[in-house]
Amino acid sequence: MGICLDTCHMHAAGYNIAEKYCQIMDDFNERFGEKLKVIHLNDSKNPAGTRKDRHELIGKGAIGLETFRSIVNDKRFKDVLGIVETPVENGRYKAELDLLKSLRGN
Repeated sequence: MGICLDTCHMHAAGYNIAEKYCQIMDDFNERFGEKLKVIHLNDSKNPAGTRKDRHELIGKGAIGLETFRSIVNDKRFKDVLGIVETPVENGRYKAELDLLKSLRGN
């Protein structure tokens, strides 16, 4: 058993990772780090705390590109599977994956 962290769900619940990434992720890692197995990567169409799970393309929503840059470069997540869950037509995620890959090492 493990935990799946969903960036949009976290944001919708009021954890504003766009503004408090380090603080929130440090706390999450302290509590659940060894149990984290998967991260669902998706931006949000709504502001933090709205309780609305409306996925947006990476970097096009309220979470923002810089937060995803932080996630893909966070050493704590190097062995964690990332799954893109953005609203892409016909399930084609190549552009989203290419964008996330381009953020690594920056």
